[in-house]
Amino acid sequence: MTTSLDKKVLDSTKDKIEVRLVENTVEMDAVYHLTHEAYLKQGYCKLQANRKLVHYPHWDNISETKVLVARQNGEIIGTNSYTVDGPKKLTVDSDFNSEVDKLRRKGLALAASWRMATLDKENERTVVMTLIAKTAEIMIQTGATHHLFICNPRQEKVYQRLLNMKTLARKESTNGLMNAPAVLMMNTCQDVLKFLKRYQRYVNCNWN
Repeated sequence: MTTSLDKKVLDSTKDKIEVRLVENTVEMDAVYHLTHEAYLKQGYCKLQANRKLVHYPHWDNISETKVLVARQNGEIIGTNSYTVDGPKKLTVDSDFNSEVDKLRRKGLALAASWRMATLDKENERTVVMTLIAKTAEIMIQTGATHHLFICNPRQEKVYQRLLNMKTLARKESTNGLMNAPAVLMMNTCQDVLKFLKRYQRYVNCNWN
């Protein structure tokens, strides 16, 4: 159901969400800070003195990884990262290497999204759906056909319903995080976009 606040967000040009790639180190620091605050609230990390969380540094500085930010009225309100499969493999390999290797042997063109984080705002669902939509679109442009990610079991049914994601495996923890049981999910990038169209009211962005 669309709330009055969601309708206000969708109807207002000035409140439009802009999704684009990170442009500089200042924005990258903002991503690390936003990730820290979001994950700290969920109990996934300890409080860091610099209030930044960099939990996959070896994937941050490779050409296969891109970092997206969602901006609204000049403020970064969300972020998502993705990595296209390559020599360094994928973030999901750190928890589900054997499962992902099976997919590679099938010849699938894989990409994984990770580090989803948003500000705790009323339009959080809109931000999340918009980031996922842009991520899937860019994955397709890079030649990826299948979208992998890890989520908390609490979110599993939501992603099955909203994005038609399929559960591939699960484990009791996630490397680099605390109190984070993991579910590996996958769908084709095209199917993710197709299912997002059913929830068009939540996909609110200028795609630059």
